[in-house]
Amino acid sequence: MEKFKIEPVSGGYVTLPATNEHPLLCLLHNGEPFGEVGSLCQFDSVETFVPHLRSVAKQYGLAIEVVWRRGPNAILRILHEEATIPKKAIDLSAQLDARGIPLSAWVMPDGSILTGLPSHPRVLGNTVKRRGRPTSQQIASALNVITVLFGDLKRTYFNLEDFLSKQGVDTPYEWGRCLYKATACGPWVSFTAPADQRGDVYYEDPLARLSKGEQTWWSSCTGLTIGSIVEGSDVEVRPVSLSFPFNEDQLDKAIQDIDTEADFYWQRDNSTYYTVRNASGDVHLKCAWTSFEDDPTGSWPEDDVQALELAKLAGNTLFEVGSRSYEDLIPIPGTAWFVQEDPTPDTLY
Repeated sequence: MEKFKIEPVSGGYVTLPATNEHPLLCLLHNGEPFGEVGSLCQFDSVETFVPHLRSVAKQYGLAIEVVWRRGPNAILRILHEEATIPKKAIDLSAQLDARGIPLSAWVMPDGSILTGLPSHPRVLGNTVKRRGRPTSQQIASALNVITVLFGDLKRTYFNLEDFLSKQGVDTPYEWGRCLYKATACGPWVSFTAPADQRGDVYYEDPLARLSKGEQTWWSSCTGLTIGSIVEGSDVEVRPVSLSFPFNEDQLDKAIQDIDTEADFYWQRDNSTYYTVRNASGDVHLKCAWTSFEDDPTGSWPEDDVQALELAKLAGNTLFEVGSRSYEDLIPIPGTAWFVQEDPTPDTLY
């Protein structure tokens, strides 16, 4: 049983955990249900905080009970709920098994198709709603939705063991290394593992190097997350998470989305931006020269060789000068033109 206090402070209230090991408060403080409570959680009023706390707790199978309250002070208790499958859910597992699809799924009265019941529900898709008793139409439609998504068994991954086997590797580490080497941005991958106290296993972690016969966490793995840093930039690409089951198209799209966004920011933050101007400061050419590229790109037509040569000469002049400011108009040798460096644009993907 986990308890914490709520006490008033200037401008609102704070939570006071009994210990630093407090999963729910860690979730509120750090965005993750593990680790230490690094700081107090402050809020405006108990009336707004308790409903928020209950909504967050519900996602993790927890219930919040007010044990004691007097004025602005309160003590709350966190209870672990006993997860159950809703009575009106129609179990599709037998029909899916008959179709050779190794997946447990249920269809609800509102037409939502769920997997992961009872504790980790996830929506796979939607079909027609029903009124009253279950209908064969709704069941058939739900089975069709799942079959379209996951009926190609060679291109669908139902769990971690299945995923690694179809990827032709023995360990999560091997697949992470393959992904890193095969993708331009060099992405990382972590595997979601609720059974582990950290909540996930990074592909370079010793646990990820264990093969099937050596490990204990594969069966609890619910999916994976792919992300990437951007060298030469402060930007970190927002990770993409996939939960089992997912298909090859969804995996390829996640990798492509990460790579495309990382490339955008790499190009943006590893380029030198400058303009070619006349003596009065009027802009003639806008240029960008990306690291490791042979030529700059810019505002001139693709077949304008003279403009390209002037842009290259301007860029090399800028690089040779070394220290400069954005206000400096630097003469380009052998021409009547000047070059001026521009700030890196703040455009977002």
